[in-house]
Amino acid sequence: MKFFDQKERFALEQVAERINKLQGADWNGYHGSDFLKPHINRPIRSGRRISDLDWYIGYRDLVAAYPTFLHLEHFDGWKLGMPLPEWTTPLFNAAAYEGFVSKHGLAYWNSIDENGKRFTKKVATLQLTCPKSEIYCQLIDVSETDAPEVPMIKILMIHNPKKANPYGLRRFVKNLRFILIEKRGYDFAWGCPLEVDDPRYPVVGVDKRFEMHRELTFADEDGETHKVIVSRLAATWEAAGMILMPVPDDLIGSAFCSDKYRAHLLKKNKFMNQFLAPITPLT
Repeated sequence: MKFFDQKERFALEQVAERINKLQGADWNGYHGSDFLKPHINRPIRSGRRISDLDWYIGYRDLVAAYPTFLHLEHFDGWKLGMPLPEWTTPLFNAAAYEGFVSKHGLAYWNSIDENGKRFTKKVATLQLTCPKSEIYCQLIDVSETDAPEVPMIKILMIHNPKKANPYGLRRFVKNLRFILIEKRGYDFAWGCPLEVDDPRYPVVGVDKRFEMHRELTFADEDGETHKVIVSRLAATWEAAGMILMPVPDDLIGSAFCSDKYRAHLLKKNKFMNQFLAPITPLT
């Protein structure tokens, strides 16, 4: 039985790589090879392997259930192999004016189509680096993967490759907000701090990024109470000047927003008062 066609293979290889390298080779009990060799890795139920038909149905459900993700390939702009999207050059130039060094990057957006088939497509990313501190961030305009209601950009990573530098990080975040919100006119910029170690972003010294800093309790728009763990990494982003608040792809992330979009969120969603203090005009 044919479990997937060859058009899906590249996307499934990315899924398998992500599970094996970033998720400890265990995603809800499944290994990366379960996605690539389903004809071999049929599950056992009640001491017997399930039928090909039952496993085919289960396998397709499994493929569809794996979360959408961004597979970062590289930040060697000359190897991009695709036309630069409109958002990259103005941001590249705005960052350069503020003293940042920028690199174009290639990534793949890995998701599911309307038929439940796995696909992956090339998208552009951008890396901005402060040459003084060497702190850098990696960004993608949300229009690459979605149709946002206002201009939005996702912060894929903020990384300090050297020893801890809270003042440098705060300065970097302040400049990043100015570039994204004030100069380029994005209304919302956010990121979700890492929850597991990623070997592409090593730290210097003792790694305490994933230790619990505190619990955050809040009520959503339906009045339902949620409790989330704020890691030391998330708290670091917050201390550097970002807002912990609900974001499009998680319960809580770290964000900036324009004054206009802040006012819109407060008017549209009253529960946002827990996260966004109304701006009082200067008199």
